[in-house]
Amino acid sequence: MAASTLAGTAELPTGKLTLLVVATNLVYFGTHVLAYSIGAPDLERQHLHRIAARHARVAAPMISAAFLPLIVALVLEALGVQHDQATNIGVFTAAGLLVVVALPGAYLHGLRGWRLVLITLLIVAMTALLVVAKVWLTH
Repeated sequence: MAASTLAGTAELPTGKLTLLVVATNLVYFGTHVLAYSIGAPDLERQHLHRIAARHARVAAPMISAAFLPLIVALVLEALGVQHDQATNIGVFTAAGLLVVVALPGAYLHGLRGWRLVLITLLIVAMTALLVVAKVWLTH
């Protein structure tokens, strides 16, 4: 989520870009938790707040990781890297994160052999699309 926001709004000043990424990630997280909570198959037998709390705990690592590209961009800017370059590196960080998170997840879900190769190619294609979108939108 941060990557698409970084890619589409890199021309914003650092403060506004930071607020936009944080707000976007939090709204995404909230809608994700809400959608999975009200769509839970056992909603009648459990309290909604318990279901929502469980989904929030499960989704917490995802939302935490979504802030990494922004953090990378902000640290690089603090170190003197130009804003455009820092946001580009933030997008590349998101692309790498996608691969680092998705491949082990696919493996842990039992994908092996040609299926793992296929999902790896899909992940690489999605990553390339993310980077191409960043370059196309901002140049």
